[in-house]
Amino acid sequence: MSECANLGPAVAQSNGTQIRVLSNSPPGTTFIAMLESPTTAGGDTLVSSSVRAYSSLSPRFRKRLEGLTAIHTNNDGVSQELKHGQQAVMRRGVLQAEHPVVLVRPVTKQKTLYVNPVYTKKIVGFDQEESDCILKFLFGHIAKRQDFSCRIRYEAGTLLVWDQRVTNHSQTLDYSIRDRRRGFRLTPLANKPIPAKIEEDDGEHWEGCRSAYAEKSPFAKWIA
Repeated sequence: MSECANLGPAVAQSNGTQIRVLSNSPPGTTFIAMLESPTTAGGDTLVSSSVRAYSSLSPRFRKRLEGLTAIHTNNDGVSQELKHGQQAVMRRGVLQAEHPVVLVRPVTKQKTLYVNPVYTKKIVGFDQEESDCILKFLFGHIAKRQDFSCRIRYEAGTLLVWDQRVTNHSQTLDYSIRDRRRGFRLTPLANKPIPAKIEEDDGEHWEGCRSAYAEKSPFAKWIA
């Protein structure tokens, strides 16, 4: 549990699963209780549904993602801290974990995308260029679709609860360092991510596309 006050634009929340995603037991349900908030607007939290992000993909693309795993690391963040000499206590160095690209929430059995642009760096088994293409699409798909996202505006007494396994979130950086806000955040760890089972695919359409696109596509190895 931590208390936050006088947070300015330089201290943005990460879009996704926070540092504990880099362990075998990433965060689960998260609670933010706002005790004090400025009367001016700003510093809102944007939350999007990773379940809806997954279900809105085409059936064939969903099947191709199931069974894949991706590398999550905080290497970029640690490098930036050291580069800019920010006064911070580095309790840990670079961390890395491998998690399913599509996981299943244990209680509801919903399938959800489990990637975010802060920590997810590479899909295992793909060349970096191939992985970058897929991840860039998924990051944009999650961030730009307003039909499965909402914006939370805080006031004193606001309690926000969300499940890190089925959502992505980010903070709007539209307020001054002089705007005081004070609150508490509690993030217990959840179970080890459960990968989604690969569904059967008759492959009829996929086989028809193979010869036409295999040589040109950056995903040639994927469809081989």
